[in-house]
Amino acid sequence: MKFLLAGIFSIAILAICGCSSFSRGDSTPAQKSSAILILDNNGGYSHPGRELQLFQNGQVIDTRYTDVIGDRRDRFGTYQITENNLTLKFGDRGNETLYKVRFDDTDFWVYSNEVKKIQRKDSEWLRQTSLKTKIQG
Repeated sequence: MKFLLAGIFSIAILAICGCSSFSRGDSTPAQKSSAILILDNNGGYSHPGRELQLFQNGQVIDTRYTDVIGDRRDRFGTYQITENNLTLKFGDRGNETLYKVRFDDTDFWVYSNEVKKIQRKDSEWLRQTSLKTKIQG
């Protein structure tokens, strides 16, 4: 009986893992290594994490995460970028615009109401939790 229950449990785990590996479908952007720009706030423990992966074909993956296992949510959309702003488009969820602000040799991507605030000396927490340029291809 123990072996039967263990076998059923193993099959259920494999089915769940197998289904989750196909959840994005064929329209997903390429792997992370082909992203032309990655923005990340290095969150997870002290604050919720967010990572944006921008791809050459105009697609974006917006990942929200924490240090809790399994707490990782992706949403997919498109983007338009200029030298100083990034507009994210997520279909029925509308658009989101982030502005690039340089402070102490770091590029931060923030909302319009945070552009001036992030440059103040007392805004260390905002700088810690804001998106920063991670890589650019």
